[in-house]
Amino acid sequence: MASENIINLENLLQPISEENPAGIDIREDSSPTSIYYAIKDARKSARAAERSNMFD
Repeated sequence: MASENIINLENLLQPISEENPAGIDIREDSSPTSIYYAIKDARKSARAAERSNMFD
């Protein structure tokens, strides 16, 4: 039995905008409180936690 499409893939594949189809570059904000650095710090913390659990 085929399942009903819940997500419209055609809409999902459309560009965000004509001027900036990939969205904004979050690396352009160089402030230490930017979303880019928040994500980078979260990944770094997750990697460190994963490494410490490997040797416990």
